Formats: sequence, structure tokens, C-alpha cells
Amino acid sequence: PHHLVASFKSTLEVVSEADMLLIVMDGSSDWAEHQLQTVNEVLKDLATAKAPRLLVFNKMDRVSDPFERKRLSVAFPHAVFVSAFNDTEMLMLKKHIADSIAIVNKERAMADIIAHTTSEFDQNNIQ
Repeated sequence: PHHLVASFKSTLEVVSEADMLLIVMDGSSDWAEHQLQTVNEVLKDLATAKAPRLLVFNKMDRVSDPFERKRLSVAFPHAVFVSAFNDTEMLMLKKHIADSIAIVNKERAMADIIAHTTSEFDQNNIQ
């Protein structure tokens, strides 16, 4: 439907301006890995491919098989695994997001300092 296409397009526009992408997957879904592959393919085509990403598997309370939980954690070692119903896990996720944003901000600040220093150096050498 046209309204969904327009909605999807506006979402992509917002994504292209994002400082960081939080990709939340349904950890209990049999299709989670396929859906993640699709998300990654779409994001690869966007300018946001360079934006830091944090992969989160939610609904882990529904994954009762310990082997499946282990398989996911091995397959996605940098992912965060949570249940939105678990306050402790949600606090851990919030901390992980805050830490990731702090790293992004520090990298940006360093890039700004380098750009400013380079600009000053160029100006001094031109004069």
C-alpha cells in the first residue's frame, strides 16, 4: 500500500540522519537471522552504513532452549540479549547504549579537533 511505502521512506530518511542505529530483533523468532540479513542489506545501501550499530535481541525470555541461547550469543558476540520485562536487563541495555553514544561522541570530538588543527596548519602554511 502507498501509505506504507511513504512511511517506510520517511523512516529511511530519519535513519540516514542517525548518529547510531539500534537494531532490535525478536530473539524468539525463527526468522530473526533472515530478518537481520534483510535489515543489513537495506542499511548497506544507505549512507548510514558507517553509523555505529548496536544489535539487540529482545524477547529472550521466550527462548527456553539453552542451546539456542548459546548459539545466538556465539553467532552474534557483540549483540545485547534482553527481555523487555526484565528491569535489570533493560538497565544493562541502557548502559550499553549510553556507553556506545559516549564512544561516538568522543570519536566525533577527536575528528573535530583533527579537522580544526589541520585547517589551522594549512592557514599558517599558506601565509
